[in-house]
Amino acid sequence: MIQNTIDAPIGVLGEHLIYYGAKLLTWLPQQQSCPPAGETIEHYDGLVILGGSMNAHEDHKFPHLRQTVD
Repeated sequence: MIQNTIDAPIGVLGEHLIYYGAKLLTWLPQQQSCPPAGETIEHYDGLVILGGSMNAHEDHKFPHLRQTVD
């Protein structure tokens, strides 16, 4: 799960995913330069990208957005 801002967590969706057996691994690119290490892409079954207060065109205000896309 990519959480773009600390104040926009997964909330109820996360609760439901966990209830149905999902294990959530959170990456906060605004605060962590690299995704969490330890597992390769083959270990994941899905990806959730959360929003935030920013707009898609505000790369100059939120430089971590480019890294998230990459």
